[in-house]
Amino acid sequence: SIDIAQLVTLLTPVLSRPGLDNLRAKGAAGRFVPITELNSEGFSIAFDLAALRLNVSIPLEARATNDLSIIDPANYNRAGLTMPERFAAGLTFTLADRFQHVGNFTDINRQPFNLLIEGFANYGGIDGVNLVFEAGYSENGSLVRQRTVLFHDDVAHAIRYSAGDLTPQSFGSYYLAPNLAGVGVERLYQTIQPYRNLRPSGRGGLTIERPSHVDVLVNGQLYRTLDLAPGQYNLRDFPFTSGANDVQLIVRDEAGREETINLSFFSDIQLLQSGISIFSANLGFRQKRFGNFASTLYEDSPIFSGFYTRGVTDNLTLGGAAQVDRHNALFSSQAIVATGLGIFGAETAVDLNDREPTQVAFILSYRYERPTSEGRLGGFSADVQYRTRRFSPMEEAGTDPNRYSWDVTARYQTGIGHSAYVTVTGGYSWGRDGIADQRTAGASVTRRFGRINATMNYTYTRDDRGTENRAVFGISLPLGRRQSGRLSYDTRRNGVTADYNLQGFEGLGQTDVRAVVGRNDNGQSVDFDVQHYSNRFRAEVRHVYDHTDGATQEYTDVNASFGIGFADGTFALGRDAARGFAIVNRHRTLDDADVVVEDSFALGASAKTGALGPALVPLRQAYQPDTLRIDVRNLPTGYDIGPGRYDLLPGAASGYHITVGSAASKTILGHIVGADGQPLVFASGTLQPISGRDAQPVQFFTNRTGRMAATRVAPGRYGVVVAGSDRPITEIDVPDDSQGIVDIGEIRAREPR
Repeated sequence: SIDIAQLVTLLTPVLSRPGLDNLRAKGAAGRFVPITELNSEGFSIAFDLAALRLNVSIPLEARATNDLSIIDPANYNRAGLTMPERFAAGLTFTLADRFQHVGNFTDINRQPFNLLIEGFANYGGIDGVNLVFEAGYSENGSLVRQRTVLFHDDVAHAIRYSAGDLTPQSFGSYYLAPNLAGVGVERLYQTIQPYRNLRPSGRGGLTIERPSHVDVLVNGQLYRTLDLAPGQYNLRDFPFTSGANDVQLIVRDEAGREETINLSFFSDIQLLQSGISIFSANLGFRQKRFGNFASTLYEDSPIFSGFYTRGVTDNLTLGGAAQVDRHNALFSSQAIVATGLGIFGAETAVDLNDREPTQVAFILSYRYERPTSEGRLGGFSADVQYRTRRFSPMEEAGTDPNRYSWDVTARYQTGIGHSAYVTVTGGYSWGRDGIADQRTAGASVTRRFGRINATMNYTYTRDDRGTENRAVFGISLPLGRRQSGRLSYDTRRNGVTADYNLQGFEGLGQTDVRAVVGRNDNGQSVDFDVQHYSNRFRAEVRHVYDHTDGATQEYTDVNASFGIGFADGTFALGRDAARGFAIVNRHRTLDDADVVVEDSFALGASAKTGALGPALVPLRQAYQPDTLRIDVRNLPTGYDIGPGRYDLLPGAASGYHITVGSAASKTILGHIVGADGQPLVFASGTLQPISGRDAQPVQFFTNRTGRMAATRVAPGRYGVVVAGSDRPITEIDVPDDSQGIVDIGEIRAREPR
């Protein structure tokens, strides 16, 4: 017999409404209904005696139709989701040092070491208040503060309220949001509700706070390597962007932190859904100094920076932005219209400076896109842009103003068959003040030959500095699940580069290896990087050798980090705790058994318990689902650890505490017979606790021979209560020192009183 109310609850997500109504009707006369009465055409249900499981078969036409979404962060309290602790805090310490080689390996100068401290504190869980910060200590004795932000996320509306050091999101082609110290409010769909792919965030500028190593990949091939000093960079100024190809920057600082930036040098003109809006408003003092382990400084006059954009209809999106400080102002607007012929966009900007005449700029864009057979976007794109001579948003124009008045660029992309992808680009810029016009053209072809991916990228540039024809040829080959290799040839200075990568995906005991060897007409270079992920720390060694035009630079960077997390009164030590974490502890009844934890991102195990206490599992992405899977080594026979799987959906700064195992971990076996000595067959009931600190009611079942089984039972004394009765037929004892499976033998019912 089946409890109809519970069955309807379980089947509601998958059974159609008529089917649910039919079940309710059959259960109207009583709560429990025999399963033989529930079977009908299009619906069958059976009970598996061996597995103690109900098997339900529902044909396709009788199933419910559900709305499909990846995940909805607003629904945090649904059943089965493990919630973070109400208070949590984490710190990650990274010690970094550089050894400069002079002449040979025996002549080494050690630079002053730096200690970077990153951390967070959260009060109130996902809906609470978060504090994130970065600070440091240099060997020269200086303490520095680099970033501190206090914020709260309104998850349902994707709004973040912040105070402190802010990095606002950008808007359009001319609005470059400055780093500032102040207060702000932003709608951050891409951060708080990442499942809503409404529009790209855009990236017009790059801020580097510490010396960083930047790999430039064009169409998937390593094109150039840059070592950039701290500062702000306009990405459109990089010379390798001629031709407007698919460009990716991989930025890694000396502390080992990595960020990947995907660039499109055509303006982003993306429609928003009707009624959807994105906005940002920030007021504070602009950051003015960038440096490695130096306290952040700010301008002495305030700045306001904000924008608002909204989907007016499904075919029209409008937006505007404003930035104002004591000496400068920038006002810009954007309009995007979708038609049957493609998407048209227009942006305008007015640059005001109290020391210069008013400057203006505008850009007209056109997009026609269609998916290729491999799912990539193909189609045609074009931009026409105009800038006055001294147009320089929120800055006084320098000695080298805008060299070109008009810029026209176009790009065409398409797939050829199932294994080739072609991009063709071209551009023309009109010079001013006697500067020659600039002509650019480019073409790239990507072709797959089995497991080998081959790329050819050609660019042509002609301007007042001369004419350059440049081609880069590359092949890449996966060498296994974790390994890959690349080989490229650059006609500029006949450069040849070989690149090898081994990825560990931050798995426990895994190692990342990256080696790049290059040679051209001007010299040669070697860049070797090894990063190892241990249970309690991460260590990295990087060696760089560069010999160009007779000058040699050689150095070795060494850094190591570890993290400390605190949640629910428990501390744990691990590799990283500054991004959020889960502490996984073992119950005292597991003694010295090792608990190994896997997450959804690492390769293999991510962390484990040990002599230093609980496991600390770093969380990778805020507002992204993760699953922890538990494996206990040397588990006592019959010990029930509980779920074995925990589904997480962390907030911006979350700490979890999970205990594996419990006192209620024993499996009880016995044989129940009545007062007449006959087995109690196919019975169900409850073990009701009489004594025992951890004892809780537990259900049991018997089979056709009266054999009883009950799982997740804690030590104590229990009354055996059979369904349909309110008094125990007898009592049993589960000893404190018992482990795993406990066979209590025959359980005989007392004579009726």
